[in-house]
Amino acid sequence: MLRPGLSIAVLLLALAGCGQTSQPIRPGEWEISRSEGARNGPGKLRSSLTRCFRNPSREADPSRKIVLEMIGSDRCDAGKVRVSGGRISGALQCPEFYAFSAHEEPTRGRYSADSVEMTVDMPVFGHVLRQTMTARRVGDC
Repeated sequence: MLRPGLSIAVLLLALAGCGQTSQPIRPGEWEISRSEGARNGPGKLRSSLTRCFRNPSREADPSRKIVLEMIGSDRCDAGKVRVSGGRISGALQCPEFYAFSAHEEPTRGRYSADSVEMTVDMPVFGHVLRQTMTARRVGDC
């Protein structure tokens, strides 16, 4: 049984963590791996590369910009993807895949200053193809 003073201290520590915001993603050299496969099965490594992400405008939080560059939003509209508070959520809209999938591909993930994990589920002919991206910061550019 907790003493009254101790239980109040534990409660205050728990509440203090609720208001914390995550750190922005740090620009720099990142190693990015992508895999794809069935939603409930193991993915097959599709590619792995190293890329430099910069923050030329010196934004206080370049997280959204960097995540969208990692996604490669040149093929898909990422206007509905939210990147905030350590979480990635929303949906990509990929017009080139309309014939094969739903209009929106649900996107979710999380990030920290030095890592990003994200999945995109693409419905295809009654099945779901899951694309996974993991990235980690490996140093400065």
